Amino acid sequence: MEIGKKHIECACGCGTTFEERDSRGRPRKYIHGHNNRIKFPETVVECACGCGTTFEERDSRGRPRKYVHGHNNQGIKFPDRKPGHTEHQREILRERFTGENNPKWKGGRQSHGLGYVHILKPEHPNADNRGRILEHRLVMEKHLGRHLTADEVVHHINKNPSDNRVRNLKLFPNNGAHLKEELGGHR
Repeated sequence: MEIGKKHIECACGCGTTFEERDSRGRPRKYIHGHNNRIKFPETVVECACGCGTTFEERDSRGRPRKYVHGHNNQGIKFPDRKPGHTEHQREILRERFTGENNPKWKGGRQSHGLGYVHILKPEHPNADNRGRILEHRLVMEKHLGRHLTADEVVHHINKNPSDNRVRNLKLFPNNGAHLKEELGGHR
């Protein structure tokens, strides 16, 4: 401590001492950044959802809490409701609103972000994990009368990925042959 300068304790309760006045002579009550660190008495309370978990009544900012994080929607507002559906209810909803029964059903067609069209065909051997297959591959398969291999590439001649007419599609045996024509020998 320097002689002649008055030192005080920080008003937040941290116990740190500092000079009463700053470099410009203005009075200070807190160390820099401690003015919002008001100490509340630590009170342990039980979660209001009834789970029995105990926690501190106030969070790190001093705001009062009634619930453990994530417990505020566990039926306290509507005690007669249980959170979520039972497995049986979910099964009924799945049957009632799957496929053509769903009000948002669009015939199993979905547009991909890059313009490609997906068709819902879960029984198809080349379907993805959601049961979808790209429409241009299906069109080419129908035209050829067989399933395409995983190596075969279907190319859109006019570069429009949503134009899946047979005359706009070209089949390549692998991606190397596709890139060779697409890039024209340029690298």
